[in-house]
Amino acid sequence: MKISGDTIKKLLSEGQLIRGGADLLDQVGPNSIDVKLGRGFKRLRPPRSGVIDFSQQQEYEDIPENDDGSIVLPSHSFALGTTAEYIDLPADICARIDGRSSRARLGLVVQTAGTINAGMQGNITLELTNLCDYPIRLRPGDSVAQIEFEYLDKPASKPYEGAYQGQEGTTGSRLPRMDF
Repeated sequence: MKISGDTIKKLLSEGQLIRGGADLLDQVGPNSIDVKLGRGFKRLRPPRSGVIDFSQQQEYEDIPENDDGSIVLPSHSFALGTTAEYIDLPADICARIDGRSSRARLGLVVQTAGTINAGMQGNITLELTNLCDYPIRLRPGDSVAQIEFEYLDKPASKPYEGAYQGQEGTTGSRLPRMDF
């Protein structure tokens, strides 16, 4: 069952779901919470072979930030960012994260794997793609995504303990590791 905005506010005021951000309660909508970009953006380094191979670890580099912490995402390009907020889900709640439509209408696609498993703790890395023909400026604090929460029918017997548990900041792919 999806969790309403009123219940999200209640859980946040009890110190659950998300840590960080003085204005978390103001970010809650009817059935989701808006999350903001944190600091630190990364891009893939060109693969040595010229091909991304999922069986090989890929390398990332920091994207230089402007004095205000912003970056300019060139048209038709890709970067990684992070949420400013730190997710802290209990064993009986999972979540979904998705981009915001007002930003998508300007060409910014914010995608993640989508599912945030019960028990996950950490910042959420965001995949940022500019589909537009014009560059887009991204600033820490920009509200670019939203999270919806759902109760599980019972607490997970094995909450998330995978490769990204406890991640802080922007985190690249940890393939080829498999976390089964």
